[in-house]
Amino acid sequence: MKPLDTKPKPRVRDVIDFGSNEAAKATPSPKLSAELIAQPDPATTVLHAINAEGEVFSLSGTGDSTPLNFPDRHQALEIAVANPDGAVFVLARELPAPSTSGLRDYALWRHETQGWRRVLDIPGCAARPVIAGSAQGVWVSTGANLALFDNDKLGLAEPLDFSPTAISEGYEGTVWLLGGEKRYGGVEVRRYDHPSGRWFLLPPPAAAISLAASPDGTAWGVSTKGELWRFSRDGAGTFRECGNDADCRRCFYKPDRSFVRSVAMGNDGNVWLLSGRADETGYEIERMVNLRTRETHQPNPPLRAVSIAAASSAR
Repeated sequence: MKPLDTKPKPRVRDVIDFGSNEAAKATPSPKLSAELIAQPDPATTVLHAINAEGEVFSLSGTGDSTPLNFPDRHQALEIAVANPDGAVFVLARELPAPSTSGLRDYALWRHETQGWRRVLDIPGCAARPVIAGSAQGVWVSTGANLALFDNDKLGLAEPLDFSPTAISEGYEGTVWLLGGEKRYGGVEVRRYDHPSGRWFLLPPPAAAISLAASPDGTAWGVSTKGELWRFSRDGAGTFRECGNDADCRRCFYKPDRSFVRSVAMGNDGNVWLLSGRADETGYEIERMVNLRTRETHQPNPPLRAVSIAAASSAR
């Protein structure tokens, strides 16, 4: 991968129908836009989650919860889903986890028909690795190294100029990263530009602490204030619901709600959130039932988590 490139490139307007999950043909437009033109279907989505007690479970869009019993004596930390096959991966460490050198050992697990299988050991880490689902498998970041785990093999690590704090790959293949310098409501936001082979740094004030790639090539982000935003691919222009000029350099459209902690999005367009105050099991799980108004719904009974990953239930 080539050095960071901070020059935005023109892009035609993206339009996607979340109801059918089929992108319409792009048409030239003086504005950069990604319209939200349908409500997501709860029947097509499933959320995989880990709560603060280390319990792993799945939750359908209609509210049905299923435990995914994780092996004893292991602490599940982060969850990811590989799209489009829906394979579930968990980053975990063994318990107890003594450390005299400040380094810790981690492992990547995959959920299969027979249960959980340990597929990758990640020893001697000074900081907890970061994982995210991909169309080819799962992204694994250890410090400033980013690699793709595919077919039970870890590819060559690609050195970065920063240590990612979050990774998200959209259904159409755009890879987004959080990490680097602190700014405004979090840290810097980058995406990988496939045509140029470079990482594109979104201009200020684009920043977030949690990130979810959308199937239309945009992304949803959460700020340190708990505000939920949408980012355009090129860091300039506008979304239709924003109404600002195409020359605007802002992160686009902040809703009138706060205290969101994390966001996840499936390839069917469903948006899931962790929000509210934490208790001993984590933050409240919500699903966005209207993407324009940001109206959300909680499962009944309510469930909480500390790590979430969304996928399509249609296999």
